[in-house]
Amino acid sequence: MIKKIIITCTLVCMIVMVSSVSLAKTIDRGQRGHHVSKVQTMLKHQGFLHDSIDGIYGHNTEQAVRKFQKSKGLPVDGRVGPATMNALEKMETRYGGHGTERDHNGVPNKYSKVLTMEASGYSSQDPGNGKYTATGSRLCL
Repeated sequence: MIKKIIITCTLVCMIVMVSSVSLAKTIDRGQRGHHVSKVQTMLKHQGFLHDSIDGIYGHNTEQAVRKFQKSKGLPVDGRVGPATMNALEKMETRYGGHGTERDHNGVPNKYSKVLTMEASGYSSQDPGNGKYTATGSRLCL
């Protein structure tokens, strides 16, 4: 008898935990916090949100989510569930989302030129260096 009670309690606890985890994965209107800011940032990077990122899931965020869902062929409900979040993250990874705003097709609204430089300067005063570089050029003193 005790064994049945323990098994029943364990199953009930597991069901409650699983349902609360799945509910926690849905972000919708009225919620606030960093998870909302993350969604807003991804929507803004991809050109769906034109508002500021404030961490509040309001009317404009909901409309941006609806536009995103429609453009990706997802069920349009204005809520960010697992499927919408996966699509947002996939697009964010695909197009890089490092502060560059993009239109709804993922095309950047503006381009910037990125230069990468590697320091290769030598000085005759640096330990281990003589008066010449590795390529044979003479260093000025």
